[in-house]
Parts: sequence; C-alpha cells; structure tokens
Amino acid sequence: MAIIVTQIVALSPTPLEESQSPAASLEPEELVESEGGTLASGIPTDRIPDYSVEKFNYVSTRAGQKQWRLVAERAFLYNKEKLVHARNVTAYIYDAGGKTTVVTGLEAKYFMDQRDLEVFGKVVTTFPDGFVTESPYLRYLPAIRRIDIPPKYPVHGKGNAPDGGQGIEFDSHGLDFAMADSEITLPRAVRFVLTPKNEKQPPQNGPRETTTIESDRCVILRDRSLARFSMDAATAVERRFVRIFQPTMDSRSRRAELNYGTGPTGGRALQYLLLFQDVLVLSLIHI
Repeated sequence: MAIIVTQIVALSPTPLEESQSPAASLEPEELVESEGGTLASGIPTDRIPDYSVEKFNYVSTRAGQKQWRLVAERAFLYNKEKLVHARNVTAYIYDAGGKTTVVTGLEAKYFMDQRDLEVFGKVVTTFPDGFVTESPYLRYLPAIRRIDIPPKYPVHGKGNAPDGGQGIEFDSHGLDFAMADSEITLPRAVRFVLTPKNEKQPPQNGPRETTTIESDRCVILRDRSLARFSMDAATAVERRFVRIFQPTMDSRSRRAELNYGTGPTGGRALQYLLLFQDVLVLSLIHI
C-alpha cells in the first residue's frame, strides 16, 4: 500500500472520493467508458477507479535505466489490482543503445508491480529507422526487450530498405520483434512486397518492377537486410510452397531467401533472391 501511495503522490492525481459531487453520482461505466467503451482487457469497469490523473506521465525504470515512458491524456488507477488504465496514449520504448521506438494507441494498461506494457486500439509503432507498423494491439516485454503482437491480430508494415533503397510493405497475422537481435518474425499469412526506389507507380513503358512474396512465415534479419520465407509443416504438402510474383516471372519453392538491400552500385536490382527445394519457375514472357 505504501508503494502505491508513493507513486500516486509523484504523479499528482486527482482523487475521486465518494463525498465529492458530482463524482459520487457517477456510475463506474460512465467514468471509465465515457469515450466509447473500453478496449483493454481485465479493466474492473464495475466500480469507480480509486484515482484519476489528467495529463498522465509515467516512466518505468529498472536498475536506474529507463525502459519505457507512457504519456496519456487521462489515466485511471485501481489500488487493489495495482493497475493503471490510460487513454489516448503515446509510449516511448528505449533500447539498449538509447534509440527510441514510439508507439501510439487509444488505450494502454500496465500493472504497477510489473513492467510489461500493453497498448490497445489503432496502434501505430514507429521504429528508429522510420519503419512503421499498424495493428490493433501490442505488448512490450522490457525484461527481454521484445515487442509481441499475437497471431490473432493483423499487422501492416511499411518503410524503406537501408540507404533509402527499395520500398517495403508487408501484411501478416502477428509480429514478434526481438529488439536486441534486430530480428522480426512474421508468424502467419505473410505477404511481403518489395518495390524499387522511385517505382511507386508503374512506368509508362512496362510493368512495375515489384516483387511480391507470399508464405506462411517470414523471419527478417534487419541488420543484414535479409528476409527468409518458409511454410508450416501443418500446411498440406501440395500447397506448402512459398510463392513469388514478378513482372515477367512467377516462381514457387519450399523456402526462399531475399536480400532486399540496394545493389552494389545503388541500383534498382535485387541483390539476390534464392529459392530452395522443389523449385518451379514460370516465365511470363511470350515469344
């Protein structure tokens, strides 16, 4: 209880006491759900929060190092659960090198005796290199520096390859980002699109030079500009193929590996695209 009081004083909250008016006449649902319902799970909406904080600002630290910072228009504190529920939020996630990933969303939730942070509703994540993802939900686990979006949630990502090279977009179900290793895992229903620089629109004299890859799973090694595509063993063998679509050629294979960095001279061509096992290449050029 003493710990909670210390945090509350530091945050300068506005207590909601039963003796106050009109606060005492408010129903719990009116107070917590006044902005169109609650997206965050596990919020005790059947009672009035113990405290309400306007212009909420909280920093989570460990061993004197900042892990994340949460800024919100308003936050509700529940003493019994040691729970904070915030609305209209911006979270700043700090990596070991001091770089900041910025996450915005409609709501956030965390427990005062833990350090994990959950963000709900229209979640937009902007990484230090400018890459952006959009999803309905995100969880950050600072103990292992991991961003986790379970496979039940759709994810859309977009950005550019290093040095302003090719444009990258992907869709998947779920995302796991190990920040320490700079490794992204797209666990399900992956569609990865690579568009050469300055080719956002099809050229006048030919098809756009876009490469589209569809697979069950993709692991992106960001430090190496390398994407590895594979299929799940549970997928029927006749459909267990990574599929690649290009302007003049369609291909399929059991696995594929794409280096999406710019070419040796900074040109538009892929550095390489490798196909492995049971490879089929279909040329779309008519002679």
